[in-house]
Amino acid sequence: MNDKERVAAALENPNLVVMVDECLAPSYD
Repeated sequence: MNDKERVAAALENPNLVVMVDECLAPSYD
């Protein structure tokens, strides 16, 4: 997913983006 797609998805469904980000980068904890 490129940056523009991520921005569009974030505007439509922020919670989904957060969930995806957590799956891709669990090291954020």
